[in-house]
Amino acid sequence: MVGLVAAPEFLRSGTDAANIRAEVLPLIHEAGNPYYDWFFGKSSSARSALETLFASPASEISAGRVTLLVAEKRLLGMYVALPGAEVARCRLADALVLLGRTGEEGERRTLSTRIDAARGLFPQISPHEYFLSKIGVVPSYRRRGLGAILLDHYLDDGLEAGYQRFRLDVPATNAHAIRLYRSRGFEAMNERRLAHMSYVGMVLDSAGDET
Repeated sequence: MVGLVAAPEFLRSGTDAANIRAEVLPLIHEAGNPYYDWFFGKSSSARSALETLFASPASEISAGRVTLLVAEKRLLGMYVALPGAEVARCRLADALVLLGRTGEEGERRTLSTRIDAARGLFPQISPHEYFLSKIGVVPSYRRRGLGAILLDHYLDDGLEAGYQRFRLDVPATNAHAIRLYRSRGFEAMNERRLAHMSYVGMVLDSAGDET
């Protein structure tokens, strides 16, 4: 039986936390690329940093913010969502953690420069928006409609919490994801470029759909 469950609740069910972390982090890493590998310089550095952030309750990608799609304790996919009012605070907390991990002054300057540059790549999220930070399906379960299940749950979760406006950023090259978002009513509002990356900001205004 397929079901959705918050990551902390799933772990309390007796599932091995290390195994779940090992499965979830690659999905978060993939969902955050190409940005993550550019930001951290290489894939191995990105993975190490994501492990630290995943364990931090204040992080945008904290384990406590992850919703899992599971079947008989097998991970099928996940998404990370948070209120728009919390995004800036979480990103600041992440920046401080990452800067604290950096030992050399030159590395800190490089990281600080990239943090500033990322603000131009990803527009600020409004407090009244429900933000989809990451979404992903385990590779062996793709093309089975599970991404749509995850997306619909994110939308239902936001509506239940009182949100009517939904926001996300997606690589412009990810045509499959963009088609899925458009099928649920998301519209592109901008496209921003940095280095070799291009991201499309998309929004769904459910209140506008009803008028």
